[in-house]
Parts: sequence; C-alpha cells; structure tokens
Amino acid sequence: MTFLILFFLLVGSLPALLPKWRHALAAAGILFVALVLGPLYALRDLEAHPSGGDGPAFASLILLFGSAELVFAASLVGRLIAHAAARALMPSTRRRIVNALLVFAFVPFALAWMLVALRLAGTGLIAMAVLALFPFAWFALALRLAAPPQK
Repeated sequence: MTFLILFFLLVGSLPALLPKWRHALAAAGILFVALVLGPLYALRDLEAHPSGGDGPAFASLILLFGSAELVFAASLVGRLIAHAAARALMPSTRRRIVNALLVFAFVPFALAWMLVALRLAGTGLIAMAVLALFPFAWFALALRLAAPPQK
C-alpha cells in the first residue's frame, strides 16, 4: 500500500514538472483520463462481481484514486507558484531557497532512516517520512526546473 501511495504521488505530480505548458497539459490530460477511468473500471467490475469489492481494500483503492486526483490538481497549482517565484527571485536567492528546502525535506527522512536502522522504529516510519518530505522536495525541484527570469 505504501508503494501505491508513493506511486500516485510521483505519477500525479510529474506532469507539472515538465518544462513547457503544452507538454505539461498534454501529460496532465492523459493522467487525468487514467485517474478517472481507473475508478470507473473498478466500479464497473464491482457491479459485475458484487462479492469482489467487499472489504476495506476496495474502498482504500478508490480513496487512493481520489487522492491522486487531488495531488494532480495541487501539483498544477504548485507549478504556477514555482514559476511565479522563479520570476520574482534573483538566481542566487533562488538557489539558496532550493538548498534550504532540500535540507528541510531530507533531514527528517535521514532521521527516520537512522531510527529504523537502529531498530528503534518500524519501517512504516520511512513511509511517513517520505510523505512528509515529498511536498518540500517537489517544490524545490519545481523551483529548480522553472525557467529563469527574462531580462
């Protein structure tokens, strides 16, 4: 389940990192169609096989598809914010902000990894750390990939 959550986070937010708006919107359209058709197919299969969708696994899968759509929409908004920030910031300031975001994102992950390595915590802590660091690391990457300001 953790792998599926990370997969939806990565796949849902990658179209917004593409360099040109045309490419980002084309990839976003394809992803959106897949995210809409996935739950519809699951519901249609549930209609054909009523006993196949019992239990929390089916409901959590539908919830994950909905969460992926939310990640998809949030990543497009994040792209707008990153490009506006990239235009407003000087290159040296932008580089410092990217470095600070990456340090802020990866320090909790390193601490969680260390606790798991010392067997002071379970492996679920790694998944929680990845979920906590993902927005900061993603925004740092989006800010780094944004076009430099025009002179």
